[in-house]
Amino acid sequence: MFLRSRTRADLASIVGWIPDRDALYLFTGPRLRWPLTEQQLALLDRVDGMSAWVLVDESNLDAPLGHVDLDTIESAR
Repeated sequence: MFLRSRTRADLASIVGWIPDRDALYLFTGPRLRWPLTEQQLALLDRVDGMSAWVLVDESNLDAPLGHVDLDTIESAR
């Protein structure tokens, strides 16, 4: 298993994992609104410093098993 960059083709699978408002809040906090849409996830690609990744198995690179957004945070030095 490994992480690869999330693609538009992954969005429907990810949206399908979220069954209700409470699950969405656990998934992303207040950042997104119920009902979750592919468009909401796609718009996150425009956020500076954020990158989206999916966990996949080598036997099926097109079937996401997990998802993570990573934010770059500048530390004050």
